[in-house]
Amino acid sequence: MRRFWLRKIVILFPKDSEALFDPTSSRTFGGASVQLYNISRSLGEFSDIKVIQGLYEYPSVRRQSFEGTPLIDFFCNEHDFILVKFIKSIRFFERYRPDYVMQRGLTLFSCMLAFFCRMTGIRFIFMFAHDLEVQGRYQKNGKICPLYFLLKLSSWRLIAQHRWQYNHLPENKRELIYSGYSMPEKNKASMKSPVLWVGRLEPWKNPELFIDLAREYPERSFVMIAPSFHRHEEYGRKIHETAKMLPNLTLYDFIPYKNIDSYFKNASFYVSTSEKEGFPNTFVQAAMFGIPVISLHVNPDEVLTEYEFGVFCDNSFEKLVLSLKIDDALYSKLSENAFRYACERHDIIEVSSKIHALL
Repeated sequence: MRRFWLRKIVILFPKDSEALFDPTSSRTFGGASVQLYNISRSLGEFSDIKVIQGLYEYPSVRRQSFEGTPLIDFFCNEHDFILVKFIKSIRFFERYRPDYVMQRGLTLFSCMLAFFCRMTGIRFIFMFAHDLEVQGRYQKNGKICPLYFLLKLSSWRLIAQHRWQYNHLPENKRELIYSGYSMPEKNKASMKSPVLWVGRLEPWKNPELFIDLAREYPERSFVMIAPSFHRHEEYGRKIHETAKMLPNLTLYDFIPYKNIDSYFKNASFYVSTSEKEGFPNTFVQAAMFGIPVISLHVNPDEVLTEYEFGVFCDNSFEKLVLSLKIDDALYSKLSENAFRYACERHDIIEVSSKIHALL
């Protein structure tokens, strides 16, 4: 009996997504790739949705199609010029004839895709990955995207990560859908475990401040999962050299996605030193294991203070240092709140159900 798919959705992944599909790869990847990965697998559970995962051509990843799982296929080469990439993407859409296309992260390419989809009757869903993108700026350098107006005019839906983003989007197209993860069993957090920092080594993430924090507590253990990023290789090399000088700080250059949960699960605190973010995936990864979040600059929708699952330091390094000195009672409260918050807002089953309802 032929299976009937009510809706087809193509989910296009960013360039740096190889390691999510190839366990042997050590290439860095960002939160945008992780969220599309989680969404594609969860949407694939619905019998009336066919999910096609569009990837760049990675030599170690093969086209795959298994019963009940999203299809993997390649829409262009990562070294293609933008016009070549655009033409190949059109051919990709002709092959699968999707009802919807979903993409995350602002680029010129995403603006052109939105316009093409509008002209051909495909519903284009764009998901913002960073607050800068809502202002029409690239996450990588803060510069204005000259075709951002096309994205806003042509997209069928614009998906915000949190309330601030939502409030700055056109009312007739905006949706608020939080980041989603598979929720684990309740974890017992301990203040005696290492303090954790996770992120690509980019200047706006301020990893050197975490190293300074480790210097303030020579008796405590600190862990950085900090892969160098190709746009800031020299900066990353210096951070690695500095980190190696501290006996209480362990730095890992890269951890596969399938292994990252164990580092969050076995942490005492998760520390964010980024200047700006969208809604950090790492906040959710920490919270779902009951790990309190300490953030120097970022507090989207004031979640840390409203839901009391961490400490917002209000741009003060002194407060960041003091935040590690909380007592056991407060730590237990923050840990309980963190797990409860993650389950209530970020369960991938609920997140994908909202997307399914939208489709």
